[in-house]
Amino acid sequence: MTIAATYSREKQLKELRMPYISRDYETGGHGLEIGEDSDAEGWVDEAVSFWKSIGEDGGGR
Repeated sequence: MTIAATYSREKQLKELRMPYISRDYETGGHGLEIGEDSDAEGWVDEAVSFWKSIGEDGGGR
């Protein structure tokens, strides 16, 4: 997904009032890593907290 597509998706989520978190990091690139020793360090914990906060129903949807 390009950065433009990511921003478009964010706009759609906002319009639908869907809960989401999006972060841009300077280092790391795209992929699934835990982000150790980068500016993305801690993203896994943030994601888990977010998922717990919206619950199984996706934030009431």
